[in-house]
Amino acid sequence: MRRLLLVAALVAAGCTRADTPEATPTASPEPLPPNNLSAMQALFGPDLERLGLRLTRTALIDTSEGRYSPSPEGKHLAMYAEPIEPYTSERYARNIVPLTKIFVPTVFERWSELESFDICQEPIASDEPEPPPVSQVNLTREQAQEMDWANLTLEGLIRAAIDEPSEELRVLISRRVQRSSTWRSAYRAVAGDGAAGSTGRPGY
Repeated sequence: MRRLLLVAALVAAGCTRADTPEATPTASPEPLPPNNLSAMQALFGPDLERLGLRLTRTALIDTSEGRYSPSPEGKHLAMYAEPIEPYTSERYARNIVPLTKIFVPTVFERWSELESFDICQEPIASDEPEPPPVSQVNLTREQAQEMDWANLTLEGLIRAAIDEPSEELRVLISRRVQRSSTWRSAYRAVAGDGAAGSTGRPGY
């Protein structure tokens, strides 16, 4: 198991209900998702609303050669959702798996050339155009195929991220959510007593 890393806070660029319905994958004539917020809201908006969230930003990203640049040919899909009602740290933590399951594995089944994906929970609406995310889950197509989404728990997602040698599977959260009982209980169940933090690369 690789070394656990404590992440103080997320940056914008990086960026419960276990029975939350998942989006139903359908055949798509396009190999990549529409690089358009309205189109993605139409696809995923109803499921997000059930979690008290709305989609605020979406972008295709070119991550080749270490880049993180918006591109209509990018094969990484970045999604951002914010609360539409009052939210607590506990609710952010409980949402991590149900929110991820709205999109994964659906996005990889729908769009054949998509290579990786991340979903961020943002703070309640503010004046900042790109506020630092409260949580982020990042994974590749191959990692998504290896996971049991029907039975996935927060503990299971944390364990998968800690055990992932490539560090491409990441579960990152703010210090605020690290202090929630939901996150601390799940993280300690995987990492042991006294542990609390995020999983990811240094400097994120």
